Amino acid sequence: MKKVLVLLVALAFNSVNAQELNESSKKLKDSDLQSYEKIKIYSIDKWEDNEGMVNHSINEQSEAFLRIRNAREQTTYLWEYYSQAVRDTYYKDKETDWVMLENFYNTILKHNKDVVQPVISISLKGFTIVDKLEGEDSKFTTIGGIRGVLKAETINDGRISKITFKSSDEKNNLKRISETEAISCMNGMSSYYNINFKELAAGYLPRGNRRFDADKGSFFFMIKFLKDDLKDPVFSLTITHKSLNFISLREKREGIKSDF
Repeated sequence: MKKVLVLLVALAFNSVNAQELNESSKKLKDSDLQSYEKIKIYSIDKWEDNEGMVNHSINEQSEAFLRIRNAREQTTYLWEYYSQAVRDTYYKDKETDWVMLENFYNTILKHNKDVVQPVISISLKGFTIVDKLEGEDSKFTTIGGIRGVLKAETINDGRISKITFKSSDEKNNLKRISETEAISCMNGMSSYYNINFKELAAGYLPRGNRRFDADKGSFFFMIKFLKDDLKDPVFSLTITHKSLNFISLREKREGIKSDF
């Protein structure tokens, strides 16, 4: 019995050490080379010159990455749990352990079932993110008393993934407003959507510009005061659906690749 057990362990060890890149790794390498290279760096850092274990790590990390990527593209994905899992996941020099991240997310989801419900959609002036676009993709309107052009961006199937707005005239020429007006609009948006904007550290932004971010489930809000060293800013607003944005980025990568 002991000999059989030793033989099985030896076979398993040899199997791992003889591993080559599987279909998941090849798929990721072909579709998202940048993410694949990060996984490769992580695996080499972990296993150094053990080629079999490096390939084994690349395979399991790629499989976990693809499962997470597919899950994040679903509009019911719980981004609050994902953010918590990211905070708890081991990083080394900004390298992600995707297997650990997936396990943490699933554990959080299991122990907090139905505690958080996904925010399915958000609307602004007739545009509803996640719904299919009907009619024109832009309009001249007012938001919080600020006049400008509101634009909807879509993914390939026609669903709205992002809404953008900038203070401007009817011909889309950017228009500066007072910072008091900009702050008033942001406060109104905070109240309307029940969100809390936090200002990004000034050192990250050039020329006196200011940026404020907020999260609401699957949605990311970003407001910018584009001063460019002048007193009065151009007001900029972006509302993005995180899952549909991942689809949009993937479609753009695939589009660039197919253009050669």
